[in-house]
Amino acid sequence: MSSLKIAVGNNNAAGLTELEDLSPPLFDLFGPSEAIKTEWHDYETRELAGDHIYVNIGRPWVAWIFDWMTRAEMAYLRTTYATQLVTIRTLNKATNAYANYSATLVFPELGETDYDIGIWEKVRIEFHDLVAL
Repeated sequence: MSSLKIAVGNNNAAGLTELEDLSPPLFDLFGPSEAIKTEWHDYETRELAGDHIYVNIGRPWVAWIFDWMTRAEMAYLRTTYATQLVTIRTLNKATNAYANYSATLVFPELGETDYDIGIWEKVRIEFHDLVAL
């Protein structure tokens, strides 16, 4: 059972679905936590203010890093979440707790060099402009 969930559209906590339940048999192997890693960022960037103190700029964002993904799984994600406005449940590593967020999904650029034996390896899907629900 995965703790990572996704739904079409912002503010759609009721529609959240675990990854392994999206479109069986697609994503069936993404239930174990070791199949997907998360990378949390509290801000988009940091800049030095006039008083030489760093200021955080932008909203939090998170990346889900899949060890591998099939062509059919990527096609499903690109079709289902084409608007790129989503609701996700993910780990906030700053608070060490899972929470729901509205977000903008950013698909990776997948070149043929990333594709081997029918799968892409180390697929990074990002969710920007996180707003807690």
